[in-house]
Amino acid sequence: MDVRNMSVFQSDSFAAVIDKGTLDSLLCGHNSRENAAKMLREVARVLKANGVYILASLLRRLRMEHQHIDYIC
Repeated sequence: MDVRNMSVFQSDSFAAVIDKGTLDSLLCGHNSRENAAKMLREVARVLKANGVYILASLLRRLRMEHQHIDYIC
């Protein structure tokens, strides 16, 4: 499954999405900002209204504000 394109799932499919290390991996890879933004757009799309995105991250510093992503790898 490519988290940047979860077209196999309909919009508003899940009450919760749990991420344990996926965003960390994207942020430390090639085209990190673009790939992370794609993933977060897909997460937002598949979440139901008032859905919850649960992020378990080991990054020391991670700040997400709308489409702005600030990180340290």
